[in-house]
Amino acid sequence: MKLSERQLKTLSNVKLNYGSLCNKRTLNSLEKKGMIQWNTSNDWVLTEFGFHIYNMSKRRCL
Repeated sequence: MKLSERQLKTLSNVKLNYGSLCNKRTLNSLEKKGMIQWNTSNDWVLTEFGFHIYNMSKRRCL
């Protein structure tokens, strides 16, 4: 799955618990793809698939 730079940066921000600072449209796009979900503690969290994609993108950058 190909993601834009903005989507990869948003995944990184969600991982660091800065999801509330991200663009709502990008968050909704990642939610539809199953990479993040809205948690009951009122914040965005990465799903298992989101962690996998995040780690794969980090390996490509190294």
